[in-house]
Amino acid sequence: MRVFRCDDCGHKMKFFGKSCGKCHLEKRSLQRGSTWVMILLAVVVVVGIAARLRFFQG
Repeated sequence: MRVFRCDDCGHKMKFFGKSCGKCHLEKRSLQRGSTWVMILLAVVVVVGIAARLRFFQG
């Protein structure tokens, strides 16, 4: 699935790739799949902790 465009050449890039397939420019951090996986994991952990704290208080 091609989600992002390269900042340099405009080529459509895959979500889980480190660089553009055409000009080989490295992606920005928010265009990398691993960044979004870590953000999602952090959100799940925070929501889980909040739910657990609320469960034990009430």
